[in-house]
Amino acid sequence: MVRNYKRKTDRANWSEEQMKLAILAVENKELSIRKAAVVFGVPKDSLNRRVQGKLKRLSAEEKHKNILGRYRAILTHDQEKELEDHIINMDQAFYGLSINDIRAIVYDYCQKNNIKNNFNSDNKMAGRDFVAGFMKRHPKLSLRRPESVSVNRVFGLNKTSVNLYFDNLETVLDKHNFKPHEIFNCDESGLTCVHKPVKVVAPKGKRCVSSVTSGERGQTTTILVAYSASGTYIPPMMIFKRKRNRPELVDRAPAGTIGRCSPNGWIDADLFLDYLKHFVTFTKCSKDSPVLLILDGHKTHTKILSTIEYARDNGVVILSLPPHTSHKLQPLDRSFFKPLKSAFNAACSIWMRNHPGRKITVDKLGELFNAAYLKAATIENAVSGFRCTGIVPLNKEILPSSDFLEDPRVVGTPSDETLSSLANTANQSPSHEEASSSEAQTRESFPATEETTLMPPVSSEPRNSSPTQDEPPAVDHVSFSMIMKLPTLTEKKKSKRSEESRIVTSSPYKQSLVENIAEKNKKSKRKLSAKEKKSKKAEDQLPKAKKAKTDNKKSAKAKNVNMDIEEDSQCPMCDGFWTESLPGEDWVQCCKCEKWLHEDCCCSVTPTTVICDICYDC
Repeated sequence: MVRNYKRKTDRANWSEEQMKLAILAVENKELSIRKAAVVFGVPKDSLNRRVQGKLKRLSAEEKHKNILGRYRAILTHDQEKELEDHIINMDQAFYGLSINDIRAIVYDYCQKNNIKNNFNSDNKMAGRDFVAGFMKRHPKLSLRRPESVSVNRVFGLNKTSVNLYFDNLETVLDKHNFKPHEIFNCDESGLTCVHKPVKVVAPKGKRCVSSVTSGERGQTTTILVAYSASGTYIPPMMIFKRKRNRPELVDRAPAGTIGRCSPNGWIDADLFLDYLKHFVTFTKCSKDSPVLLILDGHKTHTKILSTIEYARDNGVVILSLPPHTSHKLQPLDRSFFKPLKSAFNAACSIWMRNHPGRKITVDKLGELFNAAYLKAATIENAVSGFRCTGIVPLNKEILPSSDFLEDPRVVGTPSDETLSSLANTANQSPSHEEASSSEAQTRESFPATEETTLMPPVSSEPRNSSPTQDEPPAVDHVSFSMIMKLPTLTEKKKSKRSEESRIVTSSPYKQSLVENIAEKNKKSKRKLSAKEKKSKKAEDQLPKAKKAKTDNKKSAKAKNVNMDIEEDSQCPMCDGFWTESLPGEDWVQCCKCEKWLHEDCCCSVTPTTVICDICYDC
């Protein structure tokens, strides 16, 4: 079927409204057919056929339309509008429909409502031409590639937590009257020696376009960046994955960069405290001239008492973001890290091209980071980051309603099992080449009945268990929402208090943190004492190890005879464990390798020495 058909005739140029008025005038016997055709400017023969009812294939609502040819739309305007609304609702619930999903539900809709169609009954899906025509008739819709967002972020970004965050922000701004140059945002990100290649120009039709990188998977180096709402940047911190720090690693990094190291290359509480001291040095803040520092609610930022006390003593007011909302509310995530990563990848590509056959090592990371930092660290990026997140100027309604999950059936906080089941139900759109081969799989995974739902909401009304109610009630019209229902959740009791936005340096939060630390210390002591009692009881039940007899107590060979056997000790001869010993089995310790073993497995046991077979052969 030709999708971009160009009309070659001037027939049926009359408007639908004119034909409708002409038919109404003739049916009310106000005008004759000939006169009505002249008055309303419609063809006499066309008007006559519609009035006489000779076009039996036309429905009542199509009677006044200028339709040419024998092809008719399968779905009416109202039905397509219902489909459009359902597609939009699924998108707002973060479970958008793919092309194959739309083809499948349209086929089921026609089958359940007895709508005549010419769809393929083998794969049980509507045709691609139908979808192409539907998309043209509804320009409000378009095929988009969605951005992946975790389920925690979907439910974390809610109006309650966001409103609380903006209330705390407004309270801090009113209390201290911060100016734009006194409001900072701080966050960390990761750089790796294996960059993401930039787009290149290649021959058209080539299946695989490759670009050289330094390896398969790189080593992560954490960077800590901060900037103000006026465009002032604090020199960053680079955290390398190593045991000992080397000052030359940051020689060519941005000016003022400090270098630190950690076992995994990530930030911890001590490193954040070091950066906070670095931050205070450059901002020159004090209790008389405080600054506001906005950051995420990671425990290294908000749960360490020494960090909070240092910030309070030096005039740093810390405000934490709500959990799982940094992709919308954090300025650095909105305006800085993306251009930084793009510039870093471009710099790495240029370096690899200028040094063929060589790899990017951690020694070159500071130089490449500097090249990207100088391009991304602009005043415009800093100012726009605070503006688009509603911080400077303060705008509580900066986030549109489409960013929030507003399905009224989504209640409470989902459990881990519910989150995993929701994540597994997200359909992935197949590529153009794989669409034909995946049609059968799409039909198998597609809900076939209207009773099928992701997780039905729990009803508080009592149900009768009579067998007559097991049969589904008869439905005259099956809607698209009945064929594919929106994902629903059931309310779950919260096992622990959820995190939220807080003024970390405030006295109430500090007091609550001190109380929580004291309570945790009490619990840990109780657990430790209970564990010690349990281990002591288990030791009493185990067979005691036989001690080697010796006349000389100061003998070096028998110095470890009286040591306690560890519970995970394993005999090097028979591979048996100490905890699996039977009553009556004695253990002795070798004087050379100091390993414990069964007495029966030892070849040389004397009153003064015990030597295992392995040491004896050596």
